[in-house]
Amino acid sequence: SEHCHKEREILSKFRNQISDLILNESQQKDYFLIRWLRARGHDLEKAKIMLSNYIKYRQDEDIDNILKWEASPTVKNSAPYKILGQDYENSPDKAKITFGFQKHILNGTPDILVTTYFYYSSLRSI
Repeated sequence: SEHCHKEREILSKFRNQISDLILNESQQKDYFLIRWLRARGHDLEKAKIMLSNYIKYRQDEDIDNILKWEASPTVKNSAPYKILGQDYENSPDKAKITFGFQKHILNGTPDILVTTYFYYSSLRSI
């Protein structure tokens, strides 16, 4: 109980320290914020840096809108996929992907491969 009380105090301080960050509703929940504190041994400064880097990454890669991205018809035909399941926040957590990249390499369109690889890699990290 003493541990929980200390953690609540640290969480309250952490909330004050990160008040300048723009967090969505799920990122404001106690369980989400406590993860960052625990990952950095309850060091407020280090936890804020880690959380800030996470938020910056999500913004830089436009992660919140990744499911709105539409693959070109070429990509859809060469690497069809199907989302098989979602997690508790309705983000994809299982996908079946069939890759047929050899024809792009032979046709000289490897740039499609890079875009497709990035998209599918990002799906796994959502």
